[in-house]
Amino acid sequence: MSAFDDGQGNGEPPAFSTWKPTSQAPPHANGQTDQTGQTGLTGLQITVPADPEHATQLRHTLQTWLEAHKVPEDLRVDITLAVNEAISNVVEHAYRDRPQGTVELSARRGVDHVVVQVADRGRWRPPPADPGTRGRGLPMIHAIATTVHIEPRIGGTTVTTYYPIPT
Repeated sequence: MSAFDDGQGNGEPPAFSTWKPTSQAPPHANGQTDQTGQTGLTGLQITVPADPEHATQLRHTLQTWLEAHKVPEDLRVDITLAVNEAISNVVEHAYRDRPQGTVELSARRGVDHVVVQVADRGRWRPPPADPGTRGRGLPMIHAIATTVHIEPRIGGTTVTTYYPIPT
């Protein structure tokens, strides 16, 4: 059995291309949008400049969103740690030798899981064979998330992480 179960036997994670947070909340949600970008239970999607100040803002926004969506505290801490590392990688590496770009944070909570995506429009830099005292971020993300998908493309990189919610 795959780590992903969409209830239709596909064994694949929910596709972000089919998930579009909107300002219209589902009938079971309150439909209010707050300053964190949260809209009911539809998800979180925020794009900000890729700089340290905004990275901190994204981390706090994600923590607030996870808490509002009743994600257990231990898992909130783990998700925030892994996602903060992905965001830090964007800030530090994605736009080197280029004008500053953006980082996009998307999150969705399912009944039994959370999926978080961090995307940029910069350039992928493969990890060096010998990172020296650096290069611990991606292994840490892989250790925390159940599934990690890194998609480097010409137009940017997307890191998608999946976390089951313990029952």
